[in-house]
Amino acid sequence: MQCEDAPCARVCPVGAIRLNRETGAYEVDEDRCLGCKMCSLVCPFSAVVPDRYTGKAVKCDLCKGYPACAAVCAPDALRFEEDIHARVAQRREAAAQIRTSILREGAVIPSGLEKLGSAGYES
Repeated sequence: MQCEDAPCARVCPVGAIRLNRETGAYEVDEDRCLGCKMCSLVCPFSAVVPDRYTGKAVKCDLCKGYPACAAVCAPDALRFEEDIHARVAQRREAAAQIRTSILREGAVIPSGLEKLGSAGYES
């Protein structure tokens, strides 16, 4: 899990967790990490854990851009999506097209779905 605004990076007293702009992953600099566990305490997904031997922070770094866990997961329970925002935009565009098609046919959009595909739609 990679957050857009990672609380683990903000709370680290020595700046040991930084964004790798190439991969989009927040990575732990083990040489800087003190092992204070503040990052583990604030992570809303429990994605930062202390190493059982060193006590220093460990978290997914997306294997430098190609997460091996997702590549070998046989039941496809793990997926690597490079840009979730692009997928959301694609789904909203598809919803807008469906809405336009429905309205073009003169159909009535059921109550609660009137915002489907509109610019103000919030998921």
